[in-house]
Amino acid sequence: MLLCGCSRVLVAIVGATQTQFSKLAEVQYQAHNQRVQTLVDDVAKNAPAGSKAVVAALKSTVTATNGLYETVQRPTRQATEVAESNFETVVAAASKAT
Repeated sequence: MLLCGCSRVLVAIVGATQTQFSKLAEVQYQAHNQRVQTLVDDVAKNAPAGSKAVVAALKSTVTATNGLYETVQRPTRQATEVAESNFETVVAAASKAT
């Protein structure tokens, strides 16, 4: 019984820690993304004449990278939530069995 109680506490701690790390990573990503966007805007303002194509390509690359990040992050977040839920289900079943 004590082991199951400890398991539940451990699951709660791990889940809270993972949530906090995810939030921190998201905040860091957003801050970095804002700095990159500012850099691209500054490059566009100060680019020499005739460099519109290069600036457009740079902006397109940043936009594509942001889209890729969102595409990868969403299923990763969902997979983490499913794994946590499954683990909690196993711990609950184990505690009922003892």
